[in-house]
Amino acid sequence: MGKERVNVMKVGVVCSVDTEVEVFREELAEFSVIELDNREYTSAKIGGEELIVVNPQKNTKEDKQECVEKLIQHFEVKRLIFIGFAGAIDYTLSPLAVIIGKNHHNHQNGLTYTASKKMIDMLDKLYPSAIVCDIMTYEYFLENIEEKKKLKTQFPSISAVDMESAFLAEIASVHSIPFVSIRAITDNANDQAQRNYKKYEHLAAGKTVDIVIELLKSKYFDK
Repeated sequence: MGKERVNVMKVGVVCSVDTEVEVFREELAEFSVIELDNREYTSAKIGGEELIVVNPQKNTKEDKQECVEKLIQHFEVKRLIFIGFAGAIDYTLSPLAVIIGKNHHNHQNGLTYTASKKMIDMLDKLYPSAIVCDIMTYEYFLENIEEKKKLKTQFPSISAVDMESAFLAEIASVHSIPFVSIRAITDNANDQAQRNYKKYEHLAAGKTVDIVIELLKSKYFDK
């Protein structure tokens, strides 16, 4: 009898900063680096699944979306996880709180993209203290407290803002690839966003990376 074929799930992770890629590499026992179109894609096996990690490098919508396209078209990933940081709009969110994006609103075009319920449920079981909420994606770093108050008034369901989730979700949705966004809060809903971001960046990166690794190792990861 021949060996039974093992069905390996390819999971793509899009990071927001190099720090997250560095943390992945520190925590992975073995990994390889694939260079493609002037970007580095980190590949590793975790919990029997294949993980492909990338940071877009350029902080533009186009570059971020191109990374998602490469993960889908070239690496043929079947699940997408977006990790990074977010600023609180809801005053109940404190720095280093973990949020899981449900509906991702694009500030530029007003469109909304909904994350995979199945993937949200997996994360909710693994990390029950995480808060499932709606996120608004801006094309710039939102730090003005009056803008935050106005945004919360206009969109009461939104708890946080970031600079990429909806842009990435747009490409995942076009290709019908299930996705989820895991963000760590780096600043309160006040006027100290820049200072707090620098203070919490490394700790926040460690949190989201750990969650992804534990998810792929856990019994909750369901293909």
